[in-house]
Amino acid sequence: MPVALRLLPFRRVAAAIATAPIVRANVREAVTSLRLNPQRTSLAVLGIVLGVASVTAMVSVGVAARAEARERFKDLGTQTLVVRKRGSAVPSAAAKVIHAEDVALLPGRAATIEVAAPVLQVFGNVTYAGRALESNAMLGVTEAFAALNKLAPRAGRFLSDLDVHRPFCVLGWQVAQEMSERRGRHDLVGEVVSLAGRLYTVVGVLGRRGDSSLLPFRADESVLVPLSTAQRAFVGTEIQAVVAQMAPDADPDAAIAEVQRYFQGLGVRVRVSGAEQLVDALQHQMRLFTLLLAAVGGISLVVGGASAMNVMLTSVTERRREVGIRRALGARRGEIRNQFLTEAVALALIGGVIGIAIGVAVPLGICLYAGWAFALSPVAMVLGLGVASAVGVFFGAYPASRAAALDPIAALRAD
Repeated sequence: MPVALRLLPFRRVAAAIATAPIVRANVREAVTSLRLNPQRTSLAVLGIVLGVASVTAMVSVGVAARAEARERFKDLGTQTLVVRKRGSAVPSAAAKVIHAEDVALLPGRAATIEVAAPVLQVFGNVTYAGRALESNAMLGVTEAFAALNKLAPRAGRFLSDLDVHRPFCVLGWQVAQEMSERRGRHDLVGEVVSLAGRLYTVVGVLGRRGDSSLLPFRADESVLVPLSTAQRAFVGTEIQAVVAQMAPDADPDAAIAEVQRYFQGLGVRVRVSGAEQLVDALQHQMRLFTLLLAAVGGISLVVGGASAMNVMLTSVTERRREVGIRRALGARRGEIRNQFLTEAVALALIGGVIGIAIGVAVPLGICLYAGWAFALSPVAMVLGLGVASAVGVFFGAYPASRAAALDPIAALRAD
């Protein structure tokens, strides 16, 4: 091996050792200068703090919102499929509809499907104690609908497949709340409500499910009745959707294709959507949302950097005599430039650390208030500190160059 190549690592180490005292001296000088001018330092740091805090907080809130939305979707089960009938461009009296019998046969005809439940929705006046409720949605469902959508009754029972044509109903959480407030009683099982002019006996009250865009209907805001009862009461109303559960080891794409083939064989045009597809679409939207928040915070950081550059330029003007004395004592332009650049980076790092602390505290408070799970985002912290350092270098370069370019004679004559 040539001698030059063998000595190359030692030369680099020697150069680093020789440079280290200079860097330490620049840092000490920068810290001393910042400490001796607290008002100027505070003004310069403030802009960086606000900018970094905005970036960190907005990115962290975006990440927390995305995680919370994904958890909400997971609550429904990623094995869920929603089948909706497609509208026909040319209405026809002979157009095919979804029949409850066909839905019941779906698990046996499609190997990837374990359970399927049809859903029929109608709207009409829901009356209790002689007054109409705000909720006006009625869902015709089967017994399987509760298990598929994780609807647990907090009082009474859910509808049974044995309740054929029976005038029974189950109240959604929000409907039950409104009825309880009206009569001042919480035991609603056995009460009678009027749905579109027909009387129904309450056999159960659901617990709070929460809204989700995966479900085709909002159970919390609806009154649920047996599917056969709804079909008899509202003749001609079609089943609008089917909620199905895939087998545990089923491939979502294969299951969707199999369900589509089944209904196409019946002459019904359907659109099938899966939880994974909706989750992916949601994640994409939330990523865009997070990037938008980061861009807004980035604007604040740029404004803060410009403010810091303004303060640094003022500092250069105020310290012209100091620069002139150092140049007269033999300091080179590069050393002057590095000194002011080190000071700018120190300002940015101080502002970055404070900004990250504020940027973590704000989303933590939001998550505690909203009841979300809070997770520290390393990306947001690294991004905030990295951007702060970059801002310090970028906006400190011009003031440092101005200081290095000062004429020592003119600087010494400055008042």
